[in-house]
Amino acid sequence: MQVAAFETRGVKSFYLEFELDRSHFRRVMRGMRALALDGFNITGPYKEEVVGYLDGMTSEAKAIRAVNTVFRKGNRWIGANTDVDGFLTSLVGEGKFCPRGKKI
Repeated sequence: MQVAAFETRGVKSFYLEFELDRSHFRRVMRGMRALALDGFNITGPYKEEVVGYLDGMTSEAKAIRAVNTVFRKGNRWIGANTDVDGFLTSLVGEGKFCPRGKKI
């Protein structure tokens, strides 16, 4: 899915999947700045833990205190969360649900 999305936008990219236990996750994150990456995605159970390795977060990620997308901005790693947009798009588009004024 990620590669197809990049290709659609004409972005040259590669996508590798890693499944790490907690100790390996921490080791990889400590060395992340040395890697020639523009960004990466992250999933459970590390969406909250990754925050401690970042230099900043988008307002959405700050609001829910979880990150699933990390991108480089200069020399800084910034965390974002696209889960909310995806979930709301599905609720509104497929479920015909209007979240305005609702509490979750």
